[in-house]
Amino acid sequence: MSAIEETKSEIGVQQGSAKAESPSFITRTLNLLSSVRFGVTLLVLLVIGSMIGMLVMQQSVEGFDKYYAQLTPATKLLFGKLGFFDIYHVWYFNVLLLVLSLNIILASIDRAR
Repeated sequence: MSAIEETKSEIGVQQGSAKAESPSFITRTLNLLSSVRFGVTLLVLLVIGSMIGMLVMQQSVEGFDKYYAQLTPATKLLFGKLGFFDIYHVWYFNVLLLVLSLNIILASIDRAR
């Protein structure tokens, strides 16, 4: 066997062993959840959601009926489907808060060890 073939076979063995040692799904998920970059991304998404809650009048505020009556039917439908009239109680906003809390806890544990 030539030197080139030996090198190719060695590289193939090394690449095969690298593929076999890839981290498990749970390890990758925990690494993502404890990542500071992921936490910053979650914070940006929460800021966007909070800005929507600030700019679109919420249904629990006095004067909502007058505001709602002034909207076009398409806007009413879109905002209603997306949950913008009650953004702080919609499921995806609460999931973002939960995942951010988990991220802060796991990142703190990861940094402490």
